[in-house]
Amino acid sequence: YGINTDDNPVKPGGIIDTTFYNKWLEAQKQYEEGNSSQATLVPRRFDVLFGKSKRSVQHPGTMRCQLLVEMHWKDYEGKSRFERGLIAEKIVNIVHESEGRFLKWEGNSTSGGWTEVDDMAAHQKVTHFFRTMRAREQKNEKQPPAPKRGIGNANESGTIDLILPLATEVTDTSVFTKRMRAPGMDESPET
Repeated sequence: YGINTDDNPVKPGGIIDTTFYNKWLEAQKQYEEGNSSQATLVPRRFDVLFGKSKRSVQHPGTMRCQLLVEMHWKDYEGKSRFERGLIAEKIVNIVHESEGRFLKWEGNSTSGGWTEVDDMAAHQKVTHFFRTMRAREQKNEKQPPAPKRGIGNANESGTIDLILPLATEVTDTSVFTKRMRAPGMDESPET
């Protein structure tokens, strides 16, 4: 349902943890009295979170922003620095138009909250996503593709070499004594 299991107040063994609730209650009290900073405790679904924690990386808003970067990757790559800046700005605007914010955690783990960053920091976050994407693409280009397992691959002569998964135990090897012909190839017998 999109609720982080770490935020569930019922812990193993049926113990109810009210730590987060008490922090939220205090923040709400401060907000109602007008003493509140701009920090929020619960990010919304389209918010992009700064940080390397699993919670930040797997937040739906952060993942959506990464998807937007992937969608604009071909437009971004190979452009001038100015044009790349416009594409990054476009993505920041898309996030803002969907009422998303770029949030950074301020304070320590027990007291603090998410604060909205300015547009320059948001722009830098989006360009960071593009740099990460470029590094991933370069890494994929250097590594040869892994052979697929469990399917047949046709070679130049039109025969299919069967590649079996490692977990398959072969008991009858007589079925492998003949090579199968690929469809559409001549039916001449092998010599």
